[in-house]
Amino acid sequence: ERDAAPASPVGKTAQTAATTSAPGPVASKKKLSYKEQRELEALPKRIAELEAEQAAIDGELDEGRLFGSDPARAAQLGARHADIEAEWLQAMERWEMLGAS
Repeated sequence: ERDAAPASPVGKTAQTAATTSAPGPVASKKKLSYKEQRELEALPKRIAELEAEQAAIDGELDEGRLFGSDPARAAQLGARHADIEAEWLQAMERWEMLGAS
């Protein structure tokens, strides 16, 4: 039975085409440069640092007492919180872009 010809040559061709065709995005991946690879490896740590800093700021601003005792510091922390959010979004987008390459 092993030597028997396939029932349909079209089936064999379709099967071969299915196994040799490019599987979508995996085939279109470009190799990262050395610099991009290092950047990709560093991004999770950077993202974690930003999240930790933002959590610390949230802790300081959480109860609102700082706004009464030191409004300038509260404003400074609020501005930094917004900056961290922007940096975090950029880092996440870059991580996604490099990871999908």
